[in-house]
Amino acid sequence: MTHFVRRRITGLTLVVVLSLLLTAATRLMEDNLLRPRTWLGWVLVVIVLFLASYRLRKQLAMLPLGASAAWLQCHIYVGLLSAPVFLLHTGARWPGGGIEVVTAVLFLTVFCTGILGLFLTRMIPPRLTDRGEEVIRERIPVFIRILREEAEASVAGAKNAAPSEVLSDVYLNHLHSFFQRPKNFVSHVFHSTKPRTALLNALDDTRRFLNTQHEQTMEQLAACVRRKDDLDYQYAMQSLLKYWLFLHVPLTWGLVVFTCSHVVTAMAFTSR
Repeated sequence: MTHFVRRRITGLTLVVVLSLLLTAATRLMEDNLLRPRTWLGWVLVVIVLFLASYRLRKQLAMLPLGASAAWLQCHIYVGLLSAPVFLLHTGARWPGGGIEVVTAVLFLTVFCTGILGLFLTRMIPPRLTDRGEEVIRERIPVFIRILREEAEASVAGAKNAAPSEVLSDVYLNHLHSFFQRPKNFVSHVFHSTKPRTALLNALDDTRRFLNTQHEQTMEQLAACVRRKDDLDYQYAMQSLLKYWLFLHVPLTWGLVVFTCSHVVTAMAFTSR
């Protein structure tokens, strides 16, 4: 058993055990006519603030606040623990009141985007290494421009060497827009190779019209298409990681604001 698997089993076991203990404590307090929802609310407040503090920890990397990897593991498993605490606090019922509803919606959205992010950060990096050399996302348009110039130079060279317009027509009809910018985002998200296959088939269909020199040019274009498609895949996968954070982080701070508002409101009504 690897260290990673052992750590995951330990973390999930701890989450399950704590959830069961909190459930038992809640039932015990209810049997004794106590109010467990109040202290569960405070537990949830502490959890939300702790989860939000991970972002601050990443921005204050120069301070001796512990290893970022350890913070990340705590962030993951405390985040998983927040779901049963939320259900116990609400009694598994949809809350009433404007602030409470917004807070609940934000919590569920942040939790779901967190699960999504956990899935993406575990799934995407290994797949990136299988599709060409990993490139910084912001540099991908530069490499696309270089590939476009290389493809256009190949077509122009073939056109000047012979009167055949076959490759020029294929480029204008099928490849010109493909080389302008990152393409086929949705297809890459779902790991579909249909757009790539269609372009390569369009090039291969011209083979019977080409002489030996033009056939070499066609192979060069096919290589450019494959490299461009790999860059598009890198762009799509890295964009998922980036867009997920753009959604998760602002919603987290919105949750902090509404959690504090909920606490103030609850305390105001409790004191009456």
